[in-house]
Amino acid sequence: MKTLASPALRRRLCTSAALAMLTFATPSWACGTEGYVGEICFFAFNWCPQGFVPANGATLPLQQNVALYSLTNNVYGGDGKTNFKVPNLVKTGIIGSGTAADLAANFQWSKPYGSATKTLTMAQMPSHTHAATFAPDQGTPLQGALSLTAKQANATLPIPANGAVLAGLTDTSATPVAKKSYANGTVAGAVVSLGGTSATVTGTGAVTVNAAGAATPIPTSPPVLGLTACIVTQGYYPPRD
Repeated sequence: MKTLASPALRRRLCTSAALAMLTFATPSWACGTEGYVGEICFFAFNWCPQGFVPANGATLPLQQNVALYSLTNNVYGGDGKTNFKVPNLVKTGIIGSGTAADLAANFQWSKPYGSATKTLTMAQMPSHTHAATFAPDQGTPLQGALSLTAKQANATLPIPANGAVLAGLTDTSATPVAKKSYANGTVAGAVVSLGGTSATVTGTGAVTVNAAGAATPIPTSPPVLGLTACIVTQGYYPPRD
């Protein structure tokens, strides 16, 4: 036999149904105390609320976190039998997975990319110059060889001139007399350069190209603000569309 509920009972049932609808997670409550399991939220304080754990790569027991494990498995680490790890967002940014039109890289889900610093290779350095220093050997004097030549011909100039060379004496008189070829160094007269002479000087030394730079890694991180990253372990199980 069916009975009709009293007006008071019907009011209580309607109130209970309304409260049940209000407790369902909505997008505006996405990072609230009743978020979706596996959801990652950031907080301005330095701890995670109840129902969250820090997203710092920690290892969680599988039996106590079956809902979260069913969503992520052990893609972030762990043996997948008794434990698994949560994502590690310590000093790490987040990027949407997939391939962007303006990027050649394919960012796969759950895979880490990049580094906080970068050391340039020789191929990546811009064109530049280095200072070089020559250090001659101080203990070994430079040695040279001077070649002094003379023309095998009769002289044609009465006095030396620029570019002139030594040559044989010329005497066309009937009675040859000795000719003088030298003079005292103090005798007045212009000093000229004789042609046909050469000198070679040899020596040793070392050229050192000074090194530049110290191979110090370059920071590649953009300006950031450290907040507390937490992942939901107790909340609503996310429904699929």
